[in-house]
Amino acid sequence: AIEFYEKSRNHERIARCAYALEDYARLETLVMVLPESSPLLPTIGEMLSSVGLCDESIKAFVKSGNVKAAIDSAVYLNQWDRAIELAEEHKLGQIEGLLTKYASHLLQQEQSFQAIELYRKAGRHNDVSKLLMKLAHRAAE
Repeated sequence: AIEFYEKSRNHERIARCAYALEDYARLETLVMVLPESSPLLPTIGEMLSSVGLCDESIKAFVKSGNVKAAIDSAVYLNQWDRAIELAEEHKLGQIEGLLTKYASHLLQQEQSFQAIELYRKAGRHNDVSKLLMKLAHRAAE
């Protein structure tokens, strides 16, 4: 069926078939071929994000002009360093709030080491130091 859709240039059906067949390379190719104005790009970005392909989903979202969705995808896939890089590239300030919120969530779940790693990847060394001090105090008790 996918060959028929390619001949008829039905990009939406190609994307759906490629996703169902787990042909993610074809989805990536589709992202490169589609124009920036294509409403299919965000859908492909979501498809790629849902299977853990962070960089590929980011390309689709950024090409569609939706940098926030690209950052959200990186955050969802726990690629905080990539999310921060995108926010800095596109001069968006919202990443600090997301970073703090996610770190708070990790700390509430008693996942201190993951929060430390998150802050380390984000370059927030003062926060890393504070968390390490808290852990040291707990271990000393």
